[in-house]
Amino acid sequence: MYVDFTRTTKHGMASLLKEKMMTVRRSDEDADPKEARRRFELPTTKTFKKNLTARLEQKPGSEVYAFSHPEGSKDYRFWAVTLAVYAAEKEPKHEPIIAISF
Repeated sequence: MYVDFTRTTKHGMASLLKEKMMTVRRSDEDADPKEARRRFELPTTKTFKKNLTARLEQKPGSEVYAFSHPEGSKDYRFWAVTLAVYAAEKEPKHEPIIAISF
């Protein structure tokens, strides 16, 4: 799968991640909203959460988004998780990888 990391693509992937993290699982629809599990949940270790940093900022009066991360941190884990969620939502292409003829 080829993904072009433009601002628009990043915004779409980050929005999908947020949607999955906010949407209650079908099996938990009748549960208390605070207790219901989400369609996607992140590991709860402090180290993971500390390193999962990225900020999305919309410039006032425009539809332009900017992605950044706090100084001294890296955003590669955020994009790795985001890309994994994005890839899981896409229909896989079933292309033959080998052809056999008799």
